[in-house]
Amino acid sequence: MHSDGITGALVELTDTLVTDFDIAELLYGLTDRCVELLPVDAAGLVLGCRDGTLQIAAATSDDVRLVEAFQLHLDEGPCVESFRTGRQVHVADLGEAGERWPLLTPALRRLGFSAVDAFPLRRRADVLGAMNLFRRRPARWTPERPGAPARSRTSR
Repeated sequence: MHSDGITGALVELTDTLVTDFDIAELLYGLTDRCVELLPVDAAGLVLGCRDGTLQIAAATSDDVRLVEAFQLHLDEGPCVESFRTGRQVHVADLGEAGERWPLLTPALRRLGFSAVDAFPLRRRADVLGAMNLFRRRPARWTPERPGAPARSRTSR
């Protein structure tokens, strides 16, 4: 990650802290910045509604919008799982995912995605939504530091 990119993203985020900021613009900017600053190829974001359902809030491409729509329609996938559990979901290689998401995984792979991470979006203890980060190649990075080489937990 380049520090100028991170600084720019933080300045941009700070600029939204005004009374008339556009939430949709903020969410699209967030997904775009993730793709620019992290070793990922695409990002999508879903938000929870008051009735417990999810809706697509932002996506960096039509493929990601389609994946998010599949997840919501099928009621399975990384964003759905992350939203429901409030925990990060990490699948380094969808080819090894087995039956985790039997209906969604083939669609992800047909669209060219090979790895995915999903993160819950929180406001204090409340899970408001989830963000998916997609890779076109299997990802061997650690869940706690995307982009960092994998290392043993005992080597800290």
